[in-house]
Amino acid sequence: MSYCVYVLKNLKNKKLCIGIAEDFGREFEKHQDSVLVSAKVYKDKKEAEKGEKYLKSVKGKRELKLKMEKKSLGEMA
Repeated sequence: MSYCVYVLKNLKNKKLCIGIAEDFGREFEKHQDSVLVSAKVYKDKKEAEKGEKYLKSVKGKRELKLKMEKKSLGEMA
């Protein structure tokens, strides 16, 4: 079994949704107004939970926002 830690961005309110799912495809269908920002697959549920917890932490959110800003700037160049 594998677990996907994902980050989605809602296109309407611009908020990020960070979660974990065994079936990411089904989970993504629930968020029709969102785009995938990041995803990482883990083989172990405990490791996936650690990854999710980190992304939800202040440090993890800061790192994620920096990566998003760099990606955005790269697309403009």
